[in-house]
Amino acid sequence: MSTLMRRGTFVRTLAGGAAAAGLSPRWAASPAEAAAYPDRPITFIVPWGPGGGSDQMARALQRPLQQVLGVAVPIQDVPGGTGTVGLEKLVTAPADGYTIGDVIADTMARVATGSSAWKIGDLTAVCRLMDVPSFLFVNAQDDRFKTWEDLATYAKAHPNELKYGMLGVGSVDDMTRHYLATKGFRFTGVPYAKPSVRYASLLGRHVDVLYEQAGDVSQYVIGGQFRPLVIFAEKRLPQLPHVPAGPELGFKIFLPQIRGIVVAKGTDPAVVSRLSDAFKSAYESADFQRYIKNQFMYPESWMDAAQFQGFMAREFQTMLGYLNEFNMVHRS
Repeated sequence: MSTLMRRGTFVRTLAGGAAAAGLSPRWAASPAEAAAYPDRPITFIVPWGPGGGSDQMARALQRPLQQVLGVAVPIQDVPGGTGTVGLEKLVTAPADGYTIGDVIADTMARVATGSSAWKIGDLTAVCRLMDVPSFLFVNAQDDRFKTWEDLATYAKAHPNELKYGMLGVGSVDDMTRHYLATKGFRFTGVPYAKPSVRYASLLGRHVDVLYEQAGDVSQYVIGGQFRPLVIFAEKRLPQLPHVPAGPELGFKIFLPQIRGIVVAKGTDPAVVSRLSDAFKSAYESADFQRYIKNQFMYPESWMDAAQFQGFMAREFQTMLGYLNEFNMVHRS
């Protein structure tokens, strides 16, 4: 068996070295260390609370990833700052591939506002795993809003009355709220950092609408508790063919939720390649394919390291354009 595929002994105490890594000065792996990678546990930072889409994705990947890499991959949920708090632990950890993290579109948007402690250039892409369109949902028992037209009519007549559940200020959710305001639909944003609380806000009708990906709330969509009114995509989704796409309603904002894997800037390319290959195997595994079955994601979601690095750069510029248009950029 090659050194790259070496089955390192699973370390019984997983937290010690990984926790210390977040506080240590950054350094890159030596050529010898890169060749032996991995030979100890890899901490997988999910910068969100338990139960959300990113946490679900990480746990679906965990077993196949450990099988491919031959080491433990403990998951560490570190919520806060629209994902920037958890990824700050990653960018300040050694650039050796033993700390990996999940990045999503909302975190990129928050970084684009200029209000995070790190920059998008502090991340190195490993792969993109999911490309998922976003929707506006209402509670299915809310008889006021059976269609988008019902919601649009009410929102125009009652500006800022309807509460709009979203992830956080400066997120993709928030950008879309600002965009809708330019079309005459003004909602009051209500941020919820924890996914489970955000979903419960619509279930309990503490908010009137929820901006979310169908896969993250698939149990409520399939169970008939959430009613999707519009998809912010160029065309309708085959799994939900009755839901109109944005362009049909005059909307031209397309900010899909993406989920990908990143490491710290300066990580050895050989380590990045090893991780990308491992994630591709995990992506194709039965465990992960079962998970994505009800995620309402685009089938062409996978991107390798180089493809995802380019995608991140382009998407970041798109977000900057919207943020400047809506005057959402943080200016110190």
